[in-house]
Amino acid sequence: MRYRLTKGVEFRAIPELKDSLLKEQGYLCAYCMARIDKDHMKVEHFKPQSLYPQDIFAYGNLLACCLGKTQEKSHCDTSKGNAEISLSPLSPSCVDTLSYESGTGKIKSSDLDYDRELDCLLHLNTPIIRQNRREELQGVIKALQSEGFNSGNIRSLLKEWNSVDKEGKRKPYCGIVIYFLEKKLGRKV
Repeated sequence: MRYRLTKGVEFRAIPELKDSLLKEQGYLCAYCMARIDKDHMKVEHFKPQSLYPQDIFAYGNLLACCLGKTQEKSHCDTSKGNAEISLSPLSPSCVDTLSYESGTGKIKSSDLDYDRELDCLLHLNTPIIRQNRREELQGVIKALQSEGFNSGNIRSLLKEWNSVDKEGKRKPYCGIVIYFLEKKLGRKV
């Protein structure tokens, strides 16, 4: 707050800001859900700074994101740049639109604009991101195969994947796993 109110100051992701965003997001990128930390992240403005200068310091406009680079192409905020997207990835209304293909790891949205943005703007269906999602899900499926696909085991895994560890970290790519487990319990169609 002091920094924001300092006359003539420009936006900088100070360590305390990064710490706060990381903790809130369980140390996951707001877009692809990869593991991030203070040294391997950037602070993204959901509403681009160039279009919304009045929101540069608005905490609710800030997201912790991965650096968004793979050998294939850029993704997340790195590919989004100064473009606007229709839904904030941290908004429950956004999360409610999402679904995943368990066989391919593809993320989709029932909101047609956001679905297009997931692919064409954020590039969240690059092969490496889809592979990472599939691998997390396959580990859970193997656990269920050995323990049994009963509702008690599914609920237990769902609780585990919806929580944070003692360091406040969520499991990477937890979105696909949570979606799969909720679907198994009949909560998702």
